Amino acid sequence: MKQWIFGSARKDLFFLVLPGILTAGLVHIFHPQGLWDEALAFFALAFCDSGHVYTTFWRTYANARERNRTTLYWTVPLFVFLLVAIWAYFNMIGLWTFIIFATVFHNYRQFHGILKWEQKINGDKDPWQARFLLALSVLPFALFHFRDLDTDFVLHGAVLHFPNQMILQSGLIVYAVVLAGWVSKVLRSTLQGTSKAPVTLAVMIPSFLYGVSFLVGTTIGEILYPLVVAHGFAYMGLMSLTLKRTEVPWRKEFTWWLFIIVGTAFVFGLMEAQFEDWFLPLAEKNSSADFTLAFLMGIYLIPLLSHYIYDGWLWKSNHHEAALVYKRS
Repeated sequence: MKQWIFGSARKDLFFLVLPGILTAGLVHIFHPQGLWDEALAFFALAFCDSGHVYTTFWRTYANARERNRTTLYWTVPLFVFLLVAIWAYFNMIGLWTFIIFATVFHNYRQFHGILKWEQKINGDKDPWQARFLLALSVLPFALFHFRDLDTDFVLHGAVLHFPNQMILQSGLIVYAVVLAGWVSKVLRSTLQGTSKAPVTLAVMIPSFLYGVSFLVGTTIGEILYPLVVAHGFAYMGLMSLTLKRTEVPWRKEFTWWLFIIVGTAFVFGLMEAQFEDWFLPLAEKNSSADFTLAFLMGIYLIPLLSHYIYDGWLWKSNHHEAALVYKRS
């Protein structure tokens, strides 16, 4: 019998499958303009992307048992602040390029974790699922840098572009071969009756999103929105499920935790969006040895980079709450 992370196919579709797919369809087919584009940008970038970062608070600082288990929760913010502030103060190149690569890696690792979760509860030990997911995620992102695009994220020059048709076309051939290999594997397991829908979807959805975003997308909306919506929406659902199962800091049902998590994401996502509207134009003009901007840059990136590091700890299979988190629904 199929096992789903949220206990039912309907809930898994709502949190793990449809958000990214629907967003991709919206931006690629309808191309929202005006107020619709602004609303979608807020939903994707402020609520889902920025907002979900702050929901990690409920499994870390709000949880005394977790908070006292490691010094990470005190040393990491200080380390991030000093690293970013020094980087910005001396105006060293590559800060935002590093942020982009770290973000894509973090995004991929969540998809990888969801796959492993689905495999665990479905008794699937096939190592090739993770290998195909890695290849079908990394190849589109790598080839994106060789497309002839003039697209930047956050600040000008953050994205590395090396337009090269020969490398792009050669890479696309490799990508097509890998994709065909995964499709043939799925078809073979389906015919043999060994295919597990939750596991197949855990590879198919991120592979589709990475392919469409990085190989087809030409605008910020087409490239970023599907990935950040899929990531943030899934994270908020999984965080709510986890807090229900661990029963800390409070014993609440899933619906209550989802309300708290969504509220946290909305409030802090809105606050960060307002700060960015003021701060990022200043950072674009940043010159070296500007203490105030370097200080603000360090403060600004503490939540994001700390979230990346904390997630590497919180969702490990040997974390002390793992048995509760990863049990079958």
